[in-house]
Amino acid sequence: MAYHGFSLSDDGEYLAFVTQNFDNDEVWVVKRDGTGLRRILSASFDPEANESGRHQFQLLGWEPDQGFPNRKHLYVYAPDLQEGIRPAAPEYLSDRQLAQERRYVMAEVLRQVPADDSAYDVIAVRKRFPALRRTENGYPVAFLDGPGGSQAADTAIEAMAGYLLRGSANVHGVHGTSVETDEIIDRGRAAMADFIGGRPDEIAFGANMTTLNYAIARAIARDWREGDEIVVTEMDHRANVDPWTSAAEERGVKVRWIRVDPELLVLKTHDLSDIITSKTKLVAVGLASNAVGTINDVKMIARAAHDVGAKVAVDAVHAAPHIFIDRDELGADILVCSPYKFFGPHLGVASIRRDLFDRLETYKVLPQSHEAPDKIETGTLNHEGIAGAEGAVQFIASLGQGDSPREKIRSAMNAIEAYEDPMANWARAQLRAMPRVKVFAAAEGVRKTSTIGFRVQGWVPREVCRHVLKKGVYIASGDFYATTLAMVLGIRESGSWVRAGLAPYTTREEVERLVELIAEIAE
Repeated sequence: MAYHGFSLSDDGEYLAFVTQNFDNDEVWVVKRDGTGLRRILSASFDPEANESGRHQFQLLGWEPDQGFPNRKHLYVYAPDLQEGIRPAAPEYLSDRQLAQERRYVMAEVLRQVPADDSAYDVIAVRKRFPALRRTENGYPVAFLDGPGGSQAADTAIEAMAGYLLRGSANVHGVHGTSVETDEIIDRGRAAMADFIGGRPDEIAFGANMTTLNYAIARAIARDWREGDEIVVTEMDHRANVDPWTSAAEERGVKVRWIRVDPELLVLKTHDLSDIITSKTKLVAVGLASNAVGTINDVKMIARAAHDVGAKVAVDAVHAAPHIFIDRDELGADILVCSPYKFFGPHLGVASIRRDLFDRLETYKVLPQSHEAPDKIETGTLNHEGIAGAEGAVQFIASLGQGDSPREKIRSAMNAIEAYEDPMANWARAQLRAMPRVKVFAAAEGVRKTSTIGFRVQGWVPREVCRHVLKKGVYIASGDFYATTLAMVLGIRESGSWVRAGLAPYTTREEVERLVELIAEIAE
């Protein structure tokens, strides 16, 4: 089978191409992200009677349907057809219906599609990550292990090294290095407020998100009483479950769960009013699943919580490198994240609404400040890490446009999501079409990050990681602390998931390399 000719719709959403298979010409339509492949026209012909010998179908272009603006017609010149042109509106085949050779033809065609003028410049982005020079087994490393921790951007590395090279000190002194350390912490708070929302004086730092979340949970639980309830979810990383359930156990508080639909891989929220009640003191929910990528409807859950006077704690660790985050728009009272997931160093960050922060009675040493945000920050902070966190946010902002850092960050995160999503959708489609692969992902209409969880029949997840390593592809296996979800799906005892994740520096070639390697063991 070979292909010839392709036509991109004016809005860039659909691609049409012609394949040639023996004495058949076939016209196919596919969404530009690689999903929804459909054959719309097929005809056999006698090559000897055809003066050109081949390629009887010619793609003339696209026009919108006058009655249905969201529908597009492809016009094809077909000399053996009475009308000469053939209108067709794209529909979808299930991924399982795609033949292997047509998948690869489609992949080849998609590689030929020219980028538009506003295309994301991944080559320029990659130059900002020194680690991408690494090779393994003779191949440039494809860092598809980002959900476990991204590579660090140049500005983050330089900020950390610069702080240490200039001389470090503890805070609140009169000498130069101490004054500079105070300034770095202040700038770090401002940068994180720009990144996730809130005010600089609502930003707290900690060793990592888990440690910080335990400190917050212990403090907020001081007001809980026997008979009170909290709510957690089966989708979450345990770092947004166990700090709260441990505090609940200590205070005699009941724990209730928002369940996950094991088939749809979304939270079951139809009975939310039965779970979140007047007894609820806190609801903890993840913005996005670090195992399967599902982005949860946090705003809806937060509204239900606030309607009964409960507080909302949102884990944004996995979501932070993939989508724009606004604490207040989400309805979060507490929002936590980790810069090492978004191109910076290992560190924990919390954005806590000031009215709640001021009321928190934190566990701390006597001389520590009673004021927010210092009162939750036990011990000496990781000053170089805070400098690196600011550097990571500077990198993100440099990819966007706007008059303020916040506007630039919004623009950049929207561009990152628009770049990653089509490649992730394409990869999921390719993997689903392989008979021995099970992809764990919500339906096409559900918003997801570019994280892909899957399993290969007959292969232990860890061995799949070893297999792709032969061509320098880094992916991971395990339950990734999404332990409850793995248990609900019945896969924890057998190694849970293989997980691949895209990042702003991921290239199409790297994703295709992964797919080809999985195909070697799955088809």
